[in-house]
Amino acid sequence: MTDDDARRDGDDFDRARETGADRTYPHQTRGDLTDGDLVGGDLVGGEPAGGTTRAGDALHRLARDQDDSAALGALATSDILVPDLSDPGRDNGDARVVKLPVAEQPDGRQFVPTFTSERRLADALPGVGRYRRVPLGALLRMWPSEDLMLAVDPGTEEGLTFPAEGIRALAALAD
Repeated sequence: MTDDDARRDGDDFDRARETGADRTYPHQTRGDLTDGDLVGGDLVGGEPAGGTTRAGDALHRLARDQDDSAALGALATSDILVPDLSDPGRDNGDARVVKLPVAEQPDGRQFVPTFTSERRLADALPGVGRYRRVPLGALLRMWPSEDLMLAVDPGTEEGLTFPAEGIRALAALAD
């Protein structure tokens, strides 16, 4: 994977967050994400023993070597956390629909922030207390837009941002 396929945009995420440029739910996706695939949760510190996840481990390995195909495959077949900004007291429609939060960078590029762990999500978005656990491969197969990038652990040193061609490559690895 080249630098164009996976870019580190943590500083851009921090600037977007500081300027309040988050946009909620202009995109949603539905498809082969069934009730068994989606798990909602509140941030309550339910991290696996050792605080690491399969996706987090893969991202750590990719920080050392962006061309690590085994790590890319592990990331593509891992679960990730999508921030859930819906109102828990309201009927938010079909539970099988994943509404994607979209952040906009100062240059106008948009991305969906996703996270490898509750801790990373809470550190990046302290005001968000809920999430949806989603198989990354299933989400990638239904990606809603060529213009929308995927950010995994944005705002961290190890965070990666995937443009459309990187999303297609990851989706292929998940199959």
